[in-house]
Amino acid sequence: MTGIKGYLVGDIPAQAAFTSEIVINGLPPLQDIVNQQDVQRKIMDTRPGMYLKYLPNLYDPVNGQLRSGGAYLFDTTQQAAEYWDWTTNVFEVNNVKFWSQSLFRSTKRFVWEVIGATNFAPVDTHAVGRYQRWTYDGANVEKELQRIYPELKRKAEDQGAVAIWLLHSPGEKQIGIQLAFSKVEGADPEAVGHNSFARAVSQVSLDSIFPSSIKAQKSVDRTSLFLAIWLPRSRLAGGVPQSHPMYPTLPVVQDI
Repeated sequence: MTGIKGYLVGDIPAQAAFTSEIVINGLPPLQDIVNQQDVQRKIMDTRPGMYLKYLPNLYDPVNGQLRSGGAYLFDTTQQAAEYWDWTTNVFEVNNVKFWSQSLFRSTKRFVWEVIGATNFAPVDTHAVGRYQRWTYDGANVEKELQRIYPELKRKAEDQGAVAIWLLHSPGEKQIGIQLAFSKVEGADPEAVGHNSFARAVSQVSLDSIFPSSIKAQKSVDRTSLFLAIWLPRSRLAGGVPQSHPMYPTLPVVQDI
C-alpha cells in the first residue's frame, strides 16, 4: 500500500497550473536536494488550491548541470497567480527571497490556464515526466487547443502515459504539455531508472497533432525522473504528504 489518498483516475477539475524551470548551481548531492525540498514542502503545499506538484530531476548529458523545477496544478487561476506572487515576493529561505537563492543558477516561471488534465492511472504510478513548452504566433489558439485536446489525450494514453496536462498562456503566447509515465520494472533494479527514462523520451512528440495555424515553435522538451511528488490532498485526507516514485534509484527524505 502506498498510503496515497484523495486522488482519482479521470479528468482533473483544475483550472490553472504553475511551472518552474531551474538550473542548479554546482553539483549538490541529491540527498541534500530532496531533504531541502521536504523542508520547503511543509510550507509551500499549504497554499490554497494546490492539487499536486511534480518535482523533476535531470542531469544535462553534455555539461552535467542539474536541472530541476516543478509542475503544479491549482483549482483556480487566481490561486496559481497568488502562488507565483507569494514565492517571488514573500516566501524567504534564510532571509533570502525564494527565487533569489544562491542554489539557483537560473529560473523561469509561468502561470498557465489548463485546457485539460487527466489521470489515466493512479497517482502512485506516476514516476517519470516529460515537460514541453512552445511559443506560438497563430490566432484562435485556445479554441484550437480545446478542439484537439481529446485527440492529444488518446495519443498520450496510447503512448503509455499515466497523465496529461495541456496548458495555455495567452499572455506569454505559450503552450505547454506535461506528461507522466510509470516506471519500467525489470529483473535488474539498476536498470529501472535508465529504462523508465528511455521509454518516456522515445515517444513521438504530441506537437505532431497541433494544427499548422498555431505556428508553434518548441522551446523546451525535457524528460526527467520525478525526485518527489507533493500530495497536499493526500495529506489533508490523512494519507502520505508526498511520494518518491523512483526510490531506490533516487533518494527519499532522510531525517537529519
